[in-house]
Amino acid sequence: MEEDEGNLRLASLDSTKRQLELQLQCFKHVLEPDSIDVDALKTRFESSKGILTQYLRVFQELITKNPAAYPIDTVLTFEKQYYEILAQANAFIHSVDPRSNMPGTSLENQSVASPFPVTDQYMMKSYLKPPKIPTIDGKKSEWPAFIQMFNSLVHNNTALSNILKFHYLKISLSGKALDLIKHLKFVENNYAAALNTLKEKYEDKKALLNVYMKSLLDFDDPCQCRIDSRLRAKDVERINNKITQTLEALVTLEIDTTTWDPFIIHVATSRFDRPTLSEWEKVTTPKELPTRKQLLDFLKKRSRILEAVETHGSKL
Repeated sequence: MEEDEGNLRLASLDSTKRQLELQLQCFKHVLEPDSIDVDALKTRFESSKGILTQYLRVFQELITKNPAAYPIDTVLTFEKQYYEILAQANAFIHSVDPRSNMPGTSLENQSVASPFPVTDQYMMKSYLKPPKIPTIDGKKSEWPAFIQMFNSLVHNNTALSNILKFHYLKISLSGKALDLIKHLKFVENNYAAALNTLKEKYEDKKALLNVYMKSLLDFDDPCQCRIDSRLRAKDVERINNKITQTLEALVTLEIDTTTWDPFIIHVATSRFDRPTLSEWEKVTTPKELPTRKQLLDFLKKRSRILEAVETHGSKL
């Protein structure tokens, strides 16, 4: 008798599992380019948000009763498809109606209590939130850092579909950068076209070199020393950051700066006040060329010393 009841329960759970899988596939069908209806999509979105939670509960009981028949890969595949479909639907809704403010439509706000071990929970939540990608609004100077991070987290991630990559690309853009691709229909095949459009616009090495060199030579934010002839901790830190960030940016342009030490040191020391220049001379060897490493190490140490002195002085 108990065996019969167990078999009936197993059959019922398996039937529910198949119904949920069918429901997800029906949702996917609604997203086909020739059949998208925004109002229907919004309704489907709302009604589908509980599918994964229900699927996990059913699957938990199934693997308890018959683990061999229900491998964990099944639920991982379902979870991946679920988040990809909801991400695509969410992105399409907001591309058509940017002011749409449906409660609970943000994938970042969704959470699922997983019945599986911690390692599986990590895998199952890998699609819960979009990767943290820096945004770009149209400034060419932002492009190298943006595309490097985007390639690492999204473009080269083989676990993501092209439609999800397209979604992550769009939510990382604003202003003029977004304007470049907003005419492209939100379909999988347009991901490559969108990325290529952005590259054609922003991968201009000559223009980027001019931007970086001007920034380095002009120091966009003037040092305080130009006002009161005395460097403070934040001024020394600004010099260090400007040099470090510019050199890192030049590397992304594949420019070899290994022989630039004399130039970099001249740019930095020309902004030193007398006390800082005096301390710099103490750490260098007479008649020998100092190195970039010596300079950067000195700037870090000098900034810490000045910060300590300023903090102590403010307490007097």
